[in-house]
Amino acid sequence: MSANRHGVNSQVHGRDGIFIATVPDLIMALELDTGEPVPVEEIRYGYREAVVGLPCDSRWRTEAGLAIAGPRRFGYEMDYRPVEVPASVAVSDVVR
Repeated sequence: MSANRHGVNSQVHGRDGIFIATVPDLIMALELDTGEPVPVEEIRYGYREAVVGLPCDSRWRTEAGLAIAGPRRFGYEMDYRPVEVPASVAVSDVVR
């Protein structure tokens, strides 16, 4: 798993390169042994962390919310995929 950061946790992709979490969903790095949150600026190569994604408030998933805090707002040419939707499922089959 890899996290691409711009001072915030903005997207996470798995080993196969498929994005599994993006903003505006909450993406948190936790120290693997203690579960303590790890600020983005402290993460270094070899750091043992778990990355956890939680669904954002439904207001962030609206067109207006995504314009303010969606992946494209951070310069990523990709559509928002809710963290709870598996990469193998089409978003249109779940989000209406």
